Amino acid sequence: MLLDWEVELIRELDLLSIKHEHALFFRRLVTEWLANFKELSSPDGGADGFEESFEQVEREEMHVQRAV
Repeated sequence: MLLDWEVELIRELDLLSIKHEHALFFRRLVTEWLANFKELSSPDGGADGFEESFEQVEREEMHVQRAV
């Protein structure tokens, strides 16, 4: 019984460790995205350069929902 509990505890700790690694990775990505956004929106980088890298998609439904 104690051995089963130990195996289960180790499995749970491994899963928590993986979740923590994923959270750290996501934090690094968001930090990088924000740093790039700040660089591109700075006066010398120009905000237009950042916005031009995205395709503007606008649907009629979006405008209707905003109006409501």
